[in-house]
Amino acid sequence: MEILGQRLRQLRTARGITAAQAAREIGMPIYTYVCYEKGLAKRGFDNIIRMAKFYKVSTDYLFGLC
Repeated sequence: MEILGQRLRQLRTARGITAAQAAREIGMPIYTYVCYEKGLAKRGFDNIIRMAKFYKVSTDYLFGLC
């Protein structure tokens, strides 16, 4: 799960937005988003898909498979 958090943080900072802004745009509570970045959240496929769509990357990229 570590790679997922690293990728999310990298994508967010590349956009120059805060975690709160990303969470709001994705449609999830800030606490949940921060837990994903810190590697503490359990994988919820619906959330993973929403984050991939928001950042315009594949889920494979988020999980470090490509």
